Order: sequence, then structure tokens, then C-alpha cells
Amino acid sequence: MADPVSNSNQLRVLIFAPTGRDAELTRTFLQQAGVESYPCRDMSDLIHQVPNGCGAILLAEETLNTMSVTMLTELLSCQPFWSEIPICLIVIGTDGFRNASRRLALFGGLGNVTILERPFRPETLVNTVQVALRSRRRQYEVRDLVTELGKSEERYRDLAGTLEAQVKARTAALEELNKELEAFTYTIAHDLRAPLRAQQSFATALLDDYKNVLDEAGRDYAQRISDSAIRLNRLVQDLLAYSRLSRTELNTQSVDLRPLILRICADMEFQIAEYQAIIDVHEFSFAVCGNEAMIETAITNLLSNAMKFCKPGQRPEIEVDAIEQEDSIRLTIQDNGIGIAPEHHQQVFGIFNRLHKVGEYPGTGVGLAIVQKAIDRMGGKVGVESEEGRDSTFWIELPKSQNLKAKPANNGSHPRMKAI
Repeated sequence: MADPVSNSNQLRVLIFAPTGRDAELTRTFLQQAGVESYPCRDMSDLIHQVPNGCGAILLAEETLNTMSVTMLTELLSCQPFWSEIPICLIVIGTDGFRNASRRLALFGGLGNVTILERPFRPETLVNTVQVALRSRRRQYEVRDLVTELGKSEERYRDLAGTLEAQVKARTAALEELNKELEAFTYTIAHDLRAPLRAQQSFATALLDDYKNVLDEAGRDYAQRISDSAIRLNRLVQDLLAYSRLSRTELNTQSVDLRPLILRICADMEFQIAEYQAIIDVHEFSFAVCGNEAMIETAITNLLSNAMKFCKPGQRPEIEVDAIEQEDSIRLTIQDNGIGIAPEHHQQVFGIFNRLHKVGEYPGTGVGLAIVQKAIDRMGGKVGVESEEGRDSTFWIELPKSQNLKAKPANNGSHPRMKAI
């Protein structure tokens, strides 16, 4: 940035001293000190010269009359906020000082005025002017800083506008791409189910109708085909469910958690009996704001995982509880399963992120991704607290609803659902 203060014209001293040789002598003193100056013919000339550069104004007291003070006052009042032109007023004796003070009162507090009483030494005049010019330099520095800040703000506004436009454009493109990807996933998954059902049906028929014809290896191959078709069909169903979460219209309402969980457990009766699971639903009464179908999907997947990932030979024991937080309700599902190492806590919520080999534990690697997407769409949070080889506690947080308030536990007793 060029420094306008270095321009000597901006620091020149305007002199208005019409009596005798005062102006000429003053200019000579200032030139000897290296100060640029300009003698003005009258107040009009001085006013005209100020916009062309003015570091300070030197005035003789005899220049102050009603008209000149009015003109000078108008000049000072029109200055920008950073500008306060230094004025050195030369007076003669005590009477001159009093007369000048009365005239200066007409300024109404405007201006940066220093009074210099005659007679004075040239060094005194030069020192007074140099002090005034140092003050003026600082004013110019403020002006330059304000100008640069204004340019920076304009550049930042332009940059912010450009970035905002780019973000909007990229967001729109990303949303369109996501819609296309979801539509593609839905179409592929939907179209895959028909041949999968045929594959499973023919493999089952082969085992039923030709089991006496097939040797042990043939029966094993047919069983593997059937198992693979079943597993792939489940994967397709999970993909459809995952895709459907993005396309489903989000209608939120007040959802009473405990009745919903009890209904989910009743619907999962066959799976609970299969695993001989014990599900302990604690006594609580909280309502959250969300989509009931999505909450049901999330809880169903968490309960299903809690039963699947159990230690071999161990009966799944699951506790479901809820606590009230400042703005949300946290629902926890604790199991006695195989646990998850801390470094995998975030990984398990990604789609297809399995921590175990296929066949070691059932599942497609999509269940927790469905939980994550469902809770995210409702503005909630999901997480897990666990260590490898120990219990896991999965939790979801959703905004609380004001329709239902917490009720105290029923003396610590918790209705328990047991396998039949």
C-alpha cells in the first residue's frame, strides 16, 4: 500500500498572516526547518487550499473576524471523522490572547488549536508546528488504515458472496447426486429380489426333490446356494430400508418411548424366543419428538444386534432404560455381549462395516448404519460405550417432548420380558 503521508503536500502548513512581513518571515523559518508552507491571500484562499493538502494552519489573530471564523468553522465541521486540522494562532500579548480566546469560542469546540504569543523565538514557532504536524501524521495514518480496512471488508464481502454461491451450487449438486444414488440403489435392490427368490426356491427344491440323487458334496453345494441367496436377500432388504430412510417424508410427533418399546418386544417375540433372550425394560415415562416409524426401526435394530452379538453358549440379557437430560432423552440398550474395542466405536455405524467375518455372526453390516441415518434425520445423536470382551451400551438421544413428563420408578421393580 502506498503511504499517502509521505506526500509533502499533505503536510504543508497554510499561513494566513496579512500584516507586514509576518507571512514571509514565518515561511522562511519553516523552510529552514524543512517544513513545506504556503502563504494564503485571504481566508477564501486558505479554505480553497485545504483539500489540496494541509498539515496545519498558521493564523495571525488579526485574521479572525466574524466572517473568517464562520468560514473556518464550516471547514472544520465538514472534515471526516479522522481529521482534526491543527491550528496555530499567533497573538500579541495578554489582550491579544483574551481577544483570540473569545473569537475561538465561536468555533464551538471544533479544531485542535494552539495559541502562540508574540514575541517568540523562531525555534519556538518551528517546534510548535512540528508538534502539530506529528499530530496530523497520526491522523493520516488512521485515514489510511480505515481506507485499507474498507477495501479489506469489500474484498471479504466479495469472497464471502463467491464462497456462498459455490457452497449453494455444490450443495445442490450433491443433493441431486444423492437422490440419483438413492434411486439407483432402490432400483437395483428392488430388481435383485426376484432372481434371488428364484435362486432360493430352486436350491430348496433341489434339496427336497433330489436329496437322494445328490451325494454329500452336491447337497452341501445346494445348501450353500440357498444360504447365500437368503443372506443376499437380507442384504437387499436392509439396503432398501436404508434407502427408504432418505426418501421418507419426515413427520415428527410426540412419541411415548416405553409403550413403543414394549410393542417392539412383542413384535420380536419369535426372535427373542430363538435366542432365549431376557429383555428388562425399566420403568420410565418419557416422550420424545420424532418420527415413530424411524424410532421403531432404530430400536428394533439395536435390540436385534444385542441378541445376535452374544458370547457363544451365553444367554442374551438386555436392559433398556432412559434418562432425562436438559433438552433431550437418552435411551440406553445394554447387553452382555462380545463388546467393541474403543477404536471401532465410530466405525460400527458405517454401512457395510463389519468387525467379524461373514458366518461368524449373523447380519449384513447395515443395521447400525440404519440406526445412525434414522436418528440423524430426526436431529438426534447415537453412540456406544463398550470395551472388547465386555458389555456394550448403545444409546440414542432425541429431543424431548413436553407432552409427557418423567415419573418416578416403581420402587425399583421393572417388568421383564422373558423368552417363552
